[in-house]
Amino acid sequence: LFNHVTGQHGLEAKVRAYFPTAMQEESYTDPSSSKEDAPAPPCKRPPESSQQLNGSRLAEEKFDLTAWVWRRNISTGALELQRLLREGGDAFVHECKVCEVPLRQPVAEHLTSLRHFRNLSKRLSDANAEVVCNRIDSGAWVQKFLVASGKTRVNYLTGEVQH
Repeated sequence: LFNHVTGQHGLEAKVRAYFPTAMQEESYTDPSSSKEDAPAPPCKRPPESSQQLNGSRLAEEKFDLTAWVWRRNISTGALELQRLLREGGDAFVHECKVCEVPLRQPVAEHLTSLRHFRNLSKRLSDANAEVVCNRIDSGAWVQKFLVASGKTRVNYLTGEVQH
């Protein structure tokens, strides 16, 4: 069976048995970034606090396709904003206007978090779909930041960063 979300086809165990290194993900490391800049894998196990005891087994949080797709779309922009804010050091103090919390490094971790996604979803749940689509580049989901190189805008729906 083919999984359209992950791209897996159910034969991974057999391939791993015959070719142990074939299933390892290739990764590209940007020389300008450090390991601390790397975002968390999009499908990591939820922290223990978000799990519930189910008899003697832990039951993991259910997969949220919408959040997963959104996280994949916003991650590049979140890393770009993180880089821009890091360049400014402590010269600028910023707050996430969606979650109303201070943005601290690593910024990308907060912006791609399930908490940020859920807060964004709550704020948009009452919005008219046509209004959102017509104002995709300028709505309440776009936040302006003052960075060392000037002003920048981040679209929390699309992940676009404009300098």
